[in-house]
Amino acid sequence: MAGTLLALLSACGPLGSSGGGAPGTQNGAGGDLQPATASYQSNQAINVGTSFKLLGDAQITGIRFWKAAATVGPFIGKLYSSDGRSLATLQADPGAKQGWVEAGFTKPVTLDRKSRYVVSVFFPRGHWAVTPRYFQEKGPRQLGPAEQLQGAYIYASAVRFPTSTTTDLLFVDPLFSPVTSPTPSAAPSTTATPTPRATATATPSAPATTVPATVPATSPAPKPSSSPSSSTSPSSSTQPPGSSTAACGPRPTTGTTGPPAGTQLTSHPGGEIRQNGAVLDGLQFASKVSIFADNVTIKNSVVNGSIIISGSNTTIDHVRTKGIGINRGPLQVIRYTEITGGSDHIHIDSSATMVSDVRVENSYLHGPVPPPGAHIDGIQVRGVNGLRVTCSNLDLGPYQTTYNAAIYLEWASGGNRNVTIENNWINGGGFTVYVDAENLRIANNRFGRAAHWGPCNNDRLNSGGGQRAFVSQNNVWDDTSAALNLCRQG
Repeated sequence: MAGTLLALLSACGPLGSSGGGAPGTQNGAGGDLQPATASYQSNQAINVGTSFKLLGDAQITGIRFWKAAATVGPFIGKLYSSDGRSLATLQADPGAKQGWVEAGFTKPVTLDRKSRYVVSVFFPRGHWAVTPRYFQEKGPRQLGPAEQLQGAYIYASAVRFPTSTTTDLLFVDPLFSPVTSPTPSAAPSTTATPTPRATATATPSAPATTVPATVPATSPAPKPSSSPSSSTSPSSSTQPPGSSTAACGPRPTTGTTGPPAGTQLTSHPGGEIRQNGAVLDGLQFASKVSIFADNVTIKNSVVNGSIIISGSNTTIDHVRTKGIGINRGPLQVIRYTEITGGSDHIHIDSSATMVSDVRVENSYLHGPVPPPGAHIDGIQVRGVNGLRVTCSNLDLGPYQTTYNAAIYLEWASGGNRNVTIENNWINGGGFTVYVDAENLRIANNRFGRAAHWGPCNNDRLNSGGGQRAFVSQNNVWDDTSAALNLCRQG
């Protein structure tokens, strides 16, 4: 989540307290924390919050959240189980007051130390507080009997369980002792959807080296299951609206992509792969990896840089990286992979030879960091014959002027043909999808509302190129599930 830094705000009034909260609250370490950005400059309605676990049995009595003077309510706070069940609701409307705002539930809720929970607040006109990359740089944050794990958010026009996660701290805390402010009335249990962006810490690049074709014997790496799951993801039987598509189950997150939990990683400097058939499993690459061979697999690994593919039949499986570039070869597979912290998440360019048969499956693309003066895309394609993007979460987050599209199909380097974008969650950009392709199918996707101009731009139709088999079916808005007529194609 990026934005112009604002002056830190001091608290005032009976509902706003700077620092440790009202007398008797158990905020523990970090109680005096103030946001780097007190009012993120977006007017979009959003639900922002924090996931946490208990360090011991406790009762939660309310929620506190940071409010800038110009942030407009009324605010609705919610306590959820990790699978999206609503456990308690409150309302607060402190007017023009600023700083920490505390509000209590009608009655305390007893929580189980074996479970995880989420507290969130609905900001009907945006302007929430944030400190970027807090959890990435500092780790979990202890507050009394709880340990905060990560931020959570969803953009929506109503109250909704926040299904997206971020390493940003969003300044919504649980309270575990009586609150001194008057008890607000209960609010309806409908839900909303914000999307702060997660970012990744850059790692200094190391000198290019040739990567060994096999993994050192000292790097035990558990084999991932074919469909890993996260303990914090909504279960398939109790999903909140918008958390799944019919064919894919819960949307991919940090917990379901990248190396499976418990994977032991062996350090590696990164560099070039030039041996056909190389399998690299359970590695922590210190820098960019460039693949100049065929039938190469990288799995259960972290690449502190990008992956450049210049060979055929490459598989990237359960990997965390800053970006993937494909510039030649057929049969490229990217699955269960988290891409964050770089510029274009995936860049396909056929200027040398036509790239063909690319599959992106069950992956999480989020948190771009554009270089100075550049624009970025989630997936940018400059020529491909055969691209299938399925069951993936493409989330650019709140609009910035450097964001072009979550998916950009540019007619270049031979053009784009036989493209399917199906059963995904897609959000953000100037336009969410910006397309120019032949035999294009966009179906059964859930679209967020963070785009600046709209969900779709059909460049082929706009340029007078004529329509060539563009099928749009069953696409909906993620927050309401209302039908979306994408680029006037249905």
